[in-house]
Amino acid sequence: MKEAALEYARQGYVIFPVHSATTIEERIERKIATGKLDPADADERRGKLAKVPLVKGWHNLDTPDPAQVDKWWTQWPDAKIGMSPGANKMAVLDLDVDADKGFTYCRERLDRLNLPDTCLVVTTPRGGEHRYYALPEGVKVKSCNNFMGTKEDPSHIDLKSTGGFVLLPPSLGKGGNGAYRGNVIEGSKDLPLVSKELLEIAERTRDKDAPKAEWLIEPDLPESDADSIEWLSKKARHGTSGVDGNSTLAATGAAMLSWGISRDRAMELMLEHWNPLLDEPWSEEELRLHGGSGYDSAVRNGGVPGEWTKAYKRAEKASMFSKVEGDQAGKPAEVAPLPLETWDRTEPPPRKWLVEDWIPAGRLGSLYGKGGLGKSLLALQIAAAVMHGGKPVATRDPSDKDRAEASGIAKTLQGGQRVLWLSWEDETDEFKRRWRQAYHAKAITEEYPDPAWLGLVDMRKIGGALWGPDGAGGFNWTETGKRFLSMLEGYALAVIDPLAAAFMSSEIDRSQVRAFASALDRQAEESGCAVLIVGHPPKEEERSGKSGYSGSTDWRNAVRYMMLLETSDETGIQVHDDGKERKAGALRLRLDKASYAREDRHVWLERHYVKGPPTQLAWRITSAKNAAKAYNPDKIIPECGSGTASGQGGSRKKLPLSARSDDP
Repeated sequence: MKEAALEYARQGYVIFPVHSATTIEERIERKIATGKLDPADADERRGKLAKVPLVKGWHNLDTPDPAQVDKWWTQWPDAKIGMSPGANKMAVLDLDVDADKGFTYCRERLDRLNLPDTCLVVTTPRGGEHRYYALPEGVKVKSCNNFMGTKEDPSHIDLKSTGGFVLLPPSLGKGGNGAYRGNVIEGSKDLPLVSKELLEIAERTRDKDAPKAEWLIEPDLPESDADSIEWLSKKARHGTSGVDGNSTLAATGAAMLSWGISRDRAMELMLEHWNPLLDEPWSEEELRLHGGSGYDSAVRNGGVPGEWTKAYKRAEKASMFSKVEGDQAGKPAEVAPLPLETWDRTEPPPRKWLVEDWIPAGRLGSLYGKGGLGKSLLALQIAAAVMHGGKPVATRDPSDKDRAEASGIAKTLQGGQRVLWLSWEDETDEFKRRWRQAYHAKAITEEYPDPAWLGLVDMRKIGGALWGPDGAGGFNWTETGKRFLSMLEGYALAVIDPLAAAFMSSEIDRSQVRAFASALDRQAEESGCAVLIVGHPPKEEERSGKSGYSGSTDWRNAVRYMMLLETSDETGIQVHDDGKERKAGALRLRLDKASYAREDRHVWLERHYVKGPPTQLAWRITSAKNAAKAYNPDKIIPECGSGTASGQGGSRKKLPLSARSDDP
């Protein structure tokens, strides 16, 4: 392999070493020995490294260097030989064939390129072809995977030139199986020029795939460059290729827009200053693909170029004022004014509530709580009251204060309104079981939901999310999501359970969260349908028992109300714990955010059981004392103050049987 590499270099080719089966195994063994790789993930990592260059900065190589080639292949004797066609003034069409997966490249799309016959064709180990063409003097073509194809209808044709690379004969295939065959040196002596059709399509593809952003400052300012490099080197999150998925890489790409860096420059800086810091760096091809996708997604979703820079803040301030001198200096520049609403002296209409003080009509809200706590059951009780009347959550001996706190959520609703329910977790039969359990526990007034009032969609059968990849490198409403939005008209409440299945994007990506939630709230307001999303707290908080919500703070900012189903020690009740006193934990529903009512309103909850078989249950509001008893049935201190610990004049009480009986 070394002699072949040297011959390429002597003939004027710019080449570089790429991982071989030997170097991959050495790297895998080293990672396992240092604890940085789980042996179970070794095969996946091998696949990822099969086409990863062994040297950094290969994309910047532009001059043949036989002496450097000799050093590389002395260090890695069986390394594959990589070449960037763009650096060698060529374009290569990679025509993919995979008999095992049953696909081949699209010949119809290949014919549309009107390419001349070429004398240089390299056969790949899987039976595909690399067809080589010369580029006109001074012309550059950007590499493009799935050239002329889409995610739904792939072409299995890749265009390799600037930013991409191919393997040269006699390099071996993945795992050392098969070899690339062909005489590149001889065949390249009389290469035909690439067709004008390919150049035109490549240009249109680049323009189509590159969303346009409005820049208030010049991109790639020296100070923006310096700040972004410092951020990449010291503060940007690190992910691992093949381990953390693409979210960290995409988020880093998106952040570069906020640093005022152009797309191409952003990828270069990430390759140079961020990628080498990772335990397992990305290949350049993958970094440009997924990092560029994150950048484009930020542009499509209204990301502001340079918003994190001082230059942007200066330009934003300066843009508000004219540059005239004299007595006009400093006055606002003449710009189109914002449209003004006309105010009259009539009384505004009263605010509409679906559940008074808790759920406003026609707005977006959320219900969060850790897994298994009963969020879906609580949402079901609210939905049933909206449809058939009754109290969203019944009460059992609450104090005057608890009753006041409960307010509208314990008031009887009139019913007669339609509910749309999208479930990714529970099938239809499970929904029926929960409904009947709550009915027998006297939390729902009707034994069966009226089909005229309930629109139940089993998303497990349909599949897909409401928001996800759009096939063009970004994220947007899916076809299922668009159908959902069109259905809201005529419903009073729509429940999305759970959020994680409906939102197939990074929950920490502010631009994604903002775009999804803002559009959903706007559609809720226009249709008059309140939308309730059911979500889980972050994993670390769920393990610790804390409550909260996952992802970006924009989830909280975008909703009009946020309810938390959580455990709390703020009951004022003491419990025994191995002879020691501590505060009693209890379950409560807390209004963590309320744009139209008082925040931090909360009610104490207990599960109301009705003995079976089967045992039926539902949520109901109770006093702090009863909630503590239900949550700590074996540890509540006696009420009369006859002692504080076992053997000190008191004894432990169990939850009275009446709390698990048929009492209303």
